[in-house]
Amino acid sequence: MDGAPPATAGPEFDEDELDAKWGFAPVEPLVGFGAPPVVAVLVTADPGDWFEDTLESLADQDYESLSVLVIDNGGSADPTRRIAEILPTAFVKRLEVDRGFSAAANEVLVSVEGAAFYLFIHDDVRLAPDAVTSLVAEAFRANGGVVGPKLVDWDDPSRLKSVGYSVDP
Repeated sequence: MDGAPPATAGPEFDEDELDAKWGFAPVEPLVGFGAPPVVAVLVTADPGDWFEDTLESLADQDYESLSVLVIDNGGSADPTRRIAEILPTAFVKRLEVDRGFSAAANEVLVSVEGAAFYLFIHDDVRLAPDAVTSLVAEAFRANGGVVGPKLVDWDDPSRLKSVGYSVDP
């Protein structure tokens, strides 16, 4: 030996045992199957002609465990028929008055149970078919609580509008 101190000094600890004792980690690994449930929360109020494109982009998602909740935020016309034609399994909740986007989106908290993720969108968004799958994958990869997509121009998808700024200012 060259007189160097030992690599470990002090008592030996079983890290897994300590983690379990203090609740830092489960004793057994969590194992799941299937895709975690995602609820798309679409806030609208008297949407224009583009609304069907938004609904179709939700219908075309390749994610297997996606539900849709449409919040009609005080609109004068009931959008239920337009929604049902494209997304017959969507849920629609109508609010009497316009509460603003955030307050309307918060209705999901009293309307839905069991979702692992929420996707908050406005009525003028057209999603790529793999958008939900990509966002969920990124949330797991980055261990992220909030993830967001890059936003591109509606008419020119090669033109970037935003890359995370509105999610992480």
